[in-house]
Amino acid sequence: MKKRWFLTGFLGVILTTLTVLGLVISSCSSSPNTVRTGRIEEGIYVGIIRFAENSEDLTGGSPVYLDREGRAGITHIINTGTRPTNNPGTSLFHAVHLAMANLSLNESYFPQNLDSVYIITFTDGLDNQSAGLSRLTANRVEERIFDNDMGYARYIEEELVNRRIAGVPIIAYSVGIKGDDVLDDGSFERHLQSISSPGNYQVLDHFDDLQYSFSDIADSLNLHSTRTSFVLTTPLLVNTRIRVTFDADIRTSADVPDSTRYIEGTVVSPAENTYALIDVVYGDGITSSQRGGPVTGEIDGTKVSFIFDNVTGYDPLVDRVNTNLWRLSEGHWQHDVEYSSDGSYFTTTEAHSTVIYLVLDCSRSLSPEQNDNIRRAAVEFINSLYTRYYGF
Repeated sequence: MKKRWFLTGFLGVILTTLTVLGLVISSCSSSPNTVRTGRIEEGIYVGIIRFAENSEDLTGGSPVYLDREGRAGITHIINTGTRPTNNPGTSLFHAVHLAMANLSLNESYFPQNLDSVYIITFTDGLDNQSAGLSRLTANRVEERIFDNDMGYARYIEEELVNRRIAGVPIIAYSVGIKGDDVLDDGSFERHLQSISSPGNYQVLDHFDDLQYSFSDIADSLNLHSTRTSFVLTTPLLVNTRIRVTFDADIRTSADVPDSTRYIEGTVVSPAENTYALIDVVYGDGITSSQRGGPVTGEIDGTKVSFIFDNVTGYDPLVDRVNTNLWRLSEGHWQHDVEYSSDGSYFTTTEAHSTVIYLVLDCSRSLSPEQNDNIRRAAVEFINSLYTRYYGF
């Protein structure tokens, strides 16, 4: 089973509006609410929902941008607002539904290049309140009414599979630590399954293990991608078929036909001061965004370079030392002994935009010590996200 989960805590009742470094965070009911419209900048956005006898979005119905100020604001919420309630009740399904509703409500302003959407839930108990809340107008989410909690659970399970946020599927994770009031292990596990994507739930034995679970989540979230570009530099050839090989065992002209890992094409000059590589083909496992070409050449003095973006099947750290250039002449491959693989690649790192909702159990079954463990793990998770995204 995979791991991804989160904090727990409680924000009892916020009676006044809290402004944290320019971000307004106010007490909110179960009803989703809109904070802003229009596309926002790329990055990580984090929302927090607490649940016990009811569910509340502590980030004002809209995830918060995780820059330096946003991190301070979210940390403040975790440290001062996620405390256990004194009232009975656990509205687990209602809280996850509220997270989905607020994601849907705000999808029009999420970043243009949104890559992933997560709902991460922690609980220590069974749901016993959600269906009842759905029958109260003030607490109803998306006008959905349920006859019982398991009917609500089935709805959540289906929505997690089918709902899209700005065209992006939701990936849901849940972690549970069985509280003393949970007597049915099977029901506890089924509840965790209902609020997670298939296989993405976990039952922990100890609250001390939360730190490791949160760390696993931060390590596995898709926050960046790295693309490799291969640069093929040749003399100013004309109407010449060339092949660059990456095989370790291709050392002589006679070996070239046996190459399985290569890029091959014909160098042409369709006009003055213009070069291109056409009829490009690849060996097994090698691909690039340029596909079959033509690949426009970049002239530098008496050399021309052809750049292949997003190359797969090529590892520059391993393959660069085995890279050789060959020209086809009178039906035979000739080794270009002057070819150098220095500067033959570069990498580009792109940051992905991600929206995460943390759904946190704040029920009164949590002891102060357990709550402290949750808050510490949650703050560390936020810090880890920030550090991994910004690189410091």
